Amino acid sequence: MAERSAAAKLILKRGRDGRVRAGHPWIYRGEVAEVGGAWKAGEAVDVLDSQGRFLGRGFYNPRPSLVCRLLTRRDEPVDGAFFRRRVEAALALRREGGLASDAFRVVWSEADGLPGLVVDRYATIAVIRCLTLGMTRCRPWIVEALRSLEGITHYYGHDEEVAGRLEGFEPLQGWIGEAGPAEVEIREEPCRFVVAIEGGQKTGFYLDQRENRALVAGLARARTFLDVFCYTGAFACQGLVAGATRAVAIESSPEALALARRNLELNAVADRAELREGNAFDLLRATERRGERFDLIVLDPPP
Repeated sequence: MAERSAAAKLILKRGRDGRVRAGHPWIYRGEVAEVGGAWKAGEAVDVLDSQGRFLGRGFYNPRPSLVCRLLTRRDEPVDGAFFRRRVEAALALRREGGLASDAFRVVWSEADGLPGLVVDRYATIAVIRCLTLGMTRCRPWIVEALRSLEGITHYYGHDEEVAGRLEGFEPLQGWIGEAGPAEVEIREEPCRFVVAIEGGQKTGFYLDQRENRALVAGLARARTFLDVFCYTGAFACQGLVAGATRAVAIESSPEALALARRNLELNAVADRAELREGNAFDLLRATERRGERFDLIVLDPPP
């Protein structure tokens, strides 16, 4: 994790620096001429063009085809202070945009200059999701940087399993330090939701769909509503609270559907909702055969 005084150097092939100079942070294996110095997978390297000119610094891992993600265009150490500055800048943007609440995305990977890192806040818990080997090795710095987030008392690691296989690291699924509650309650106006920290999909809740849920709520009044791949029922809850007359929610996971039922009850709309467990495509075909029709449909399948 410690920064070397003399970073290894990744040199690009002639003519392959245009995309990086234009602002893109990714470098693929086929763009690399050579990697010199005492490099180690997951550590920071200096990225140079074919003439030896400095382009930036990023984590290098020869295992995937995407071998390097730039962290900075400046000649600066990638250390604890670096992570603290990036997290503070990300928080300042959320506060300025009115996005900071008891549940919001604190860090969103490349968008915040920390490629391979996602951090979501749920009440008093920060859920940390590492997508690269380099980020896993910086986890202590990440946790320390997040201490500037007022009200956070616990940290949970929820790494991406597919990324772990691609990058060659063992995904962390567990508490970092003292264990916290397995569930928390958050508010996404005007609704409340129970979020499963342990065992939930992604980081526990799809915070990046907040604007889409608000859009659906604005369309839902006096309409019937079909929510396919509903997970824990966030779209259905928002639509029903906004005045949808009826909602049918489809989900294959019994655990997710049980939480959807709790969320519908929490928001006092369970009496207008029907939950259907099973394969979405089979249930949709059955819905068609019955001649059911809906005014508003949300399809939010997993990737």
